[in-house]
Amino acid sequence: MNEQNYALGWRVTEVEIPEVGLTRVANHGGVSRGSQSWLMIIPEYQLSVAVNINRKTKTFWDFARVSLEIVSAFIHQQDKLNCE
Repeated sequence: MNEQNYALGWRVTEVEIPEVGLTRVANHGGVSRGSQSWLMIIPEYQLSVAVNINRKTKTFWDFARVSLEIVSAFIHQQDKLNCE
């Protein structure tokens, strides 16, 4: 592991997911020709989220942070449905 937590194209880190808490995720994002993409995998919840936008934001995370709200909503829905 290096100081950017980057290996084989994935960053592995812990993030604070709203109303869920600190959770380990693997992620990768990118920017190309006026668009941005973000993929986040959350093994603990057997969940992945991909978000894309057809423009560029000044700060990449301003775009990508919406994934945390999506993850939170899905985790809470899984809990309501008693999904495994």
